[in-house]
Amino acid sequence: MARVVEFTGNHSLFSPQVGEDMADFLKRTSLAMQALEQQSHRAMKSGESVGLLYNAPVADGYACYRVIEVDPLVLEHVPYLDGYRLPAPHLRGLTFDDIRTCARKESALSAMRQADMGLPQEYPHEA
Repeated sequence: MARVVEFTGNHSLFSPQVGEDMADFLKRTSLAMQALEQQSHRAMKSGESVGLLYNAPVADGYACYRVIEVDPLVLEHVPYLDGYRLPAPHLRGLTFDDIRTCARKESALSAMRQADMGLPQEYPHEA
């Protein structure tokens, strides 16, 4: 079973600030998420396990987690947008192999999208 810990990073990156315009909030959180996705992409390319992101569909969005430890599996919840979480039964059956498979698929999809846009593969989120 995967153990989940709370986000250890800067919570203000994913929290709306008093008086902040929604467009500014979305841009700021998107940049923070892109940084985590780039770290995950680099981890995947170098064969690292820590730092991989795992996104699972929940309701009308995604639950996002980042691998902190592999054995035993420890995930950090990333409170992106709605901050959805996976239900406990899903987490009980989740293995690192599931996460690695998902990360490989995400990486392949990102590479295909970048090839379609004619962007360099090293910069998957810059458009």
